[in-house]
Parts: sequence; structure tokens; C-alpha cells
Amino acid sequence: MLGEVNVDNTAKIPVSLWAVIQRINRILAMENKLLLESSGHQEKEDFGDWYIIDPLTKAVTVRNCEIEELARKVGALKPNETI
Repeated sequence: MLGEVNVDNTAKIPVSLWAVIQRINRILAMENKLLLESSGHQEKEDFGDWYIIDPLTKAVTVRNCEIEELARKVGALKPNETI
């Protein structure tokens, strides 16, 4: 069986992490924001695994983003989808 099963017995459709990140960034781009993954140990300590920046100023606007939570909040992941 692919994916998880909802309470109402319908299977959730798996979506790759890469696809979800792309969806999130397309939505955030409308607000001049960009989701980035931390690349080094110090960056992970400072910002978490994922963080959001303003690409014009390079300022970090959100730290420690949880991808699935963010995706659902901005509408990049439907209720019948899972990462």
C-alpha cells in the first residue's frame, strides 16, 4: 500500500519533499520570501534545518520551519497528501 491511510480509509497520496519545497517557494515568492535549507552545522544551530528569508535584503524572517506544517499552512500540501 502506498502512503498513509486517513481516518475515513482513503489513502494519502505521497508527494516528494522536493516537490513540496518547490510548491512552498512558488507561494512564498508572491510575498518576496524564499524557503532555504541550512547547509552547515553553524547555520543549522542558528536557523534550524529550514528557514525563510527575504531574498531582497537576505534577512532571515522565520527560523526552524517544519516543512509539513508550513506546507499545510500556505496551502502547498492538500489534506489527502503526505510527504
